[in-house]
Amino acid sequence: QAPLLNDQRTTIEKATDVRAADQWEAYYVNISRESTSDQEFLLTLQYRCAIVEEGARPYSGQGGLQKLHLPVIGESGGSTVVQQVKIAVWAPEEVAFLGDPDLWTQEGAVPPSLMSPLRSGSSVTAASAINDWIDPQHVASGDFPTQGSVAVFRAVGSQPMITLTWWSRPFLFWMISGTLVVLGLILRRTSWENRITMVLLALFGIAMFSLSGDNATPQYLAMAWPGVFVVGGIWLTGLLIGQRNGSASVRPPTVIVPSPPTEPSTAPAAVEAPLAENANDQTGGGN
Repeated sequence: QAPLLNDQRTTIEKATDVRAADQWEAYYVNISRESTSDQEFLLTLQYRCAIVEEGARPYSGQGGLQKLHLPVIGESGGSTVVQQVKIAVWAPEEVAFLGDPDLWTQEGAVPPSLMSPLRSGSSVTAASAINDWIDPQHVASGDFPTQGSVAVFRAVGSQPMITLTWWSRPFLFWMISGTLVVLGLILRRTSWENRITMVLLALFGIAMFSLSGDNATPQYLAMAWPGVFVVGGIWLTGLLIGQRNGSASVRPPTVIVPSPPTEPSTAPAAVEAPLAENANDQTGGGN
């Protein structure tokens, strides 16, 4: 569309005498103005470019790479000095931009919400600060819809393109938390020594991954904590039930003490017999 110079419409024409790079077109923009040449001015360009293949819809699928082509001020050889470039990208709330693109750094990153892991954090403050960074007296008057969540990126020098990594947050949530729940159910049958070892190895892997510096670790942790909560509940429930069943089945041990062996007695056996009153009684006769 026709560019704006300090909110005023200006002219643009193709630069037929400039050889642009492959798949690029060169244009001349009229920047004639009443102010002196050493004063800053705001140049607004609105254009359309394809971000998906023909016949496809943006952000269709579970994830992928999105390439955004940016205009280059000056010749492509780098003769024009550019200090830094800032870009604000809006996307649906169920889409998450993970990590920092190559040669770009995210500004005003909002920590992911632990209570709403399916919603992307929106850098609204950083996006509104771009106008202040350009010039607080000039605001682009073009009609540009800004719906959904926004992410702001910054690069040093001129960058003709930015490649964003995006994922569908519901798909990423079920993939990460669902995998943790399945692994927790598998490890439920193993010993606590194996479980603690696996947890420590997972924490070590997360720490090593966070050293990459792409700022994607908080996003993954926000997707993983519901699965960690479910696995912890399953393990603790199994531990409590196991202790309760074990205490109910324990009985006091039965102790068998051997008795000493009995020895045969050598004493004479006692014989009981009636005694006679006199001798006659012994013979059984008399007068």
